[in-house]
Parts: sequence; structure tokens; C-alpha cells
Amino acid sequence: MKRRGNHEGGEPRQRADGRWQADYTAADGSRRSVIAHTSTACRDALRAALRKTDDGQLPADGRLTVGAWLDAWLRDYVRGGVKPRRPRTCDWYAYMIERHLKPELGRRRLVRLAPEDVSRALEAIAAKPHVGPTTVRHAYNVLHVALGRAVRSRKVATNVADLVDRPEPACREIDPWTPAEIDRFLDAVAGQRNAPLYAFAIGTGCRQGELLGLRWGDVDLEARTVAISQQLDRHRDLADVKSDRGHRTFGLSDLATWALHAQRAQQGRERLACGRRWKGAEPGQPEGFVFATRDGRPMQYRSLSRSFELAQERAGIRRQRFHDMRHAFATLLLEAGEEIAVISKMLGHSDYSTTVNVYAHLSTERSRVAASRIDSLLRHRQDAEAAR
Repeated sequence: MKRRGNHEGGEPRQRADGRWQADYTAADGSRRSVIAHTSTACRDALRAALRKTDDGQLPADGRLTVGAWLDAWLRDYVRGGVKPRRPRTCDWYAYMIERHLKPELGRRRLVRLAPEDVSRALEAIAAKPHVGPTTVRHAYNVLHVALGRAVRSRKVATNVADLVDRPEPACREIDPWTPAEIDRFLDAVAGQRNAPLYAFAIGTGCRQGELLGLRWGDVDLEARTVAISQQLDRHRDLADVKSDRGHRTFGLSDLATWALHAQRAQQGRERLACGRRWKGAEPGQPEGFVFATRDGRPMQYRSLSRSFELAQERAGIRRQRFHDMRHAFATLLLEAGEEIAVISKMLGHSDYSTTVNVYAHLSTERSRVAASRIDSLLRHRQDAEAAR
């Protein structure tokens, strides 16, 4: 009998359980099988599988679970991909998978995953204690990306997450400090160790991680510019900024320039006080952190946030998050009439739409002011015509 080729499939044979099985080699070189209740049905299934192989389509593995695929995706495409993600990002993906996705969907067969399963899983995640809309949205995003890779890898034909409404982001009303409140806060913290840091945050709108990752080599006090290219994560490791547009260079205001001069002087005094216990670079040296601990080490998010809370309590001022100083900066620029494109670039948003969406209500207020100016101009014209 003539030997069959690798891509012709084997002759159907009857199994011990009475069903028929035929083996063949798939496009990826792996050995696969089709099983049917009759020899004719087995041959039909074999021909269908070989056609898919000829088209470069791998028949779905009916035994592959969602949990197994998420693990494989994390291992092969996130951690070990052509452009591996940052370690902390990989850890965050792993947390979302283990904490939320696998408990709800892990045992489901990947090929049988339906939109209803995804919807129920998101509802179950949302019902967990201390889980907010942002976490649910993040869980959906991770699942959506992982299933998208499954489609491209020909594990499934459709990304069922596309058939589910994406969870809405958490809506938080932005109500940053007014100029009067900012002045009151800065007056209250004058002389405190973190006063230069607070002033620089309000004067630049930088993210907390960008502030803590800033080095003296990124600062040009003579030209009054600063370059943002990295950030300090919550584990006090340096990492890249959030997006390509996060890399930016911009000019410094008088407030931000004063803050840097004050910080350099303070850091010099702390270096002398520490002596050999100093852990950082020499004050003002390019590799040294601008905002560091008293002994020159990178600062911690938690300790800074706590210090900010205490500073607000002492100032007797309306409570805000540290991140809200970034909103205060953007609001001041908007109210001063600055263009949204300029503000977006200074904030390092990934695109202009992000800036517009975050500060849409402020843009509406500006439109009302613009409309009132038109009314004023028209009244002047009407008064002039009436005087003729």
C-alpha cells in the first residue's frame, strides 16, 4: 500500500470505544486527530481539517481552556514577546488574570467562550468587595487583548469580547484647587521639606512617578527647561513613561524654577548632614534624583502621599489627592486661555482627545465666556448703529 504523505492524513481506524480516528499533521507541524462515530464521517472531518491546514488555519483545540490560554499569552506574548512589556506591567497583567479573570472564566473551553460568559464574568468581578469600575474596565481590557491574540494565533475565530459592551470608565468630577486655595496651600507649607516638590508639581503638572523619577541631568536651570523621559514606579524602580508622547521637554514657570533652586539648596544641606550615610549622588549631579529622601534614596509613593495629606490638614484646606495638583495645573492654563494642544503636550497625554475628555466641563465653561464676549461685541455694534 502506498504510504500517505504528512499532509494527506492517516487512514481512519476504529478505536476501542467504537469510534473512528484519523491522524494528520497540522500546519504548525504538530500531530492532530479527528474523531467521529463512523468511518465516513471521520473521512469527511479529516478532509475538512486538511483544507483548513492548506489555508493556514489551525483547527481549534477544543481542550484548551481560557485559563491555560491566558497563562500562555502572558508567558509567550507579554513577557517573552518581540517587545516584552515592563516587568511591573507584566506583574499587573498576571494579577488581573489570577485575581479576577481565571476565577470567573478559567475553566471555560476557549472555543466555547461566549459573549454571555464574558458579561457574567464582568458582573461577578464588579460585585466583589472593594472593586470599582476602573478594575472591571482593566479586567475587560486584559481579556480583550488576550483574545485578540488568540484570534491572530488561529486558536479561535472570533474575539467574543468585541461583542460585549466595554465597561464605562469611572466618572470622577474634577474640582481642583482655585488660585486662592493654591496660594493658601503654598503659604501653609512654606519651610516644610516637601514644599519645593509641591510647588514644582503645581507649576508643571507632572505625574507623581515623573516627579520622583526626575534627575538633575533632566533639568536645565539656565535655559529653564525640564525633560521628562522616565518615572519611578511604586517599587522604586525606574521605568519608561506611560506613552511615546510622555517623553517631552517644556519650559519652566517662575514657580517651578524657584522650586528647583530651593530643592538643590536643601539637598546640599541634607548631604552635609548625612556625611557618609548619604546614599545618593552628589547634589546637583546629573545622575542624582531631584526629589529624594533625606539620605538621597528614591522616595516612596506612600510616604509622599501621606505627607501631602498631613500638609493639607495643617493648612486647613479642601482635601485633594496628590494627582489633583496635576488637574490644578491644567485648569489654570485652560482658564488663562491656553490652547488645548499645548496643555496636552505639557501633560504628556497620549493624544489630544484624552485632554479634551478629562477637561470637557472646563472647555464648556470657556465656551460660555467666549459666547459672552461675542455678545459684548455685538452690543457694541448695536450701540454704534443706534447712535448713527
